[in-house]
Amino acid sequence: MIAGLNLLFKDTGIRTDEMKGSVEDFMSAQSEVNRLRRELILQKCAKHPELNQGGITHNTYRHIYFSDKHKLLYCFIPKVGCSNWKRVMMILNGSKNKISEMLPNEVHEYNGMKRLAELSGTEQQQKLQTYKKFVYVRNPFGRLLSAFNNKFGDVVDSLVEYPSKSNSHPTNSSAKMEKAFQDLPKDNLQKLWKIYEKDFEIFDYPKPDFIEEY
Repeated sequence: MIAGLNLLFKDTGIRTDEMKGSVEDFMSAQSEVNRLRRELILQKCAKHPELNQGGITHNTYRHIYFSDKHKLLYCFIPKVGCSNWKRVMMILNGSKNKISEMLPNEVHEYNGMKRLAELSGTEQQQKLQTYKKFVYVRNPFGRLLSAFNNKFGDVVDSLVEYPSKSNSHPTNSSAKMEKAFQDLPKDNLQKLWKIYEKDFEIFDYPKPDFIEEY
């Protein structure tokens, strides 16, 4: 993995030994955080057996990229930083050397990466049991706002003031989300909350201030 990360940072001037130390320190600290997150999710999911689909669906397999070189499985969720992580996976897999070499359509359509759905059931289970797996989630309302902005940007830009692009999380600000959602009819907000309430509970996101008690 360190060798793969070296590809990502080779143009930054960071020395390999410094990078290795930084990565190892981070991974050590993050290990406990991830353990606690996993325990929390298992506890929350146990309260909602209706969410158990009896196994991984074919559609989910289609959303899992794998790297045999680094023994990684990445389950991507749209509008949760997946474009950047696909770029990282492309570099780790060796299909590209620099992010600057990637065209926009390559990341999503022609990235050259393999999906777990392409493998046999035996191969899928072998990788699921032996590879490192990771997925990123996002505040559901932040994700919803990001998707809306992506599809209807011209309309939204005239209604909502966003931070500059230098901010890496332009729709994650609670103030910006509140401004975007607060004028929606209460009935609509209630419907949205009912859709995403379990997501907030399972991933321990705080209930937004603009959602009244329902």
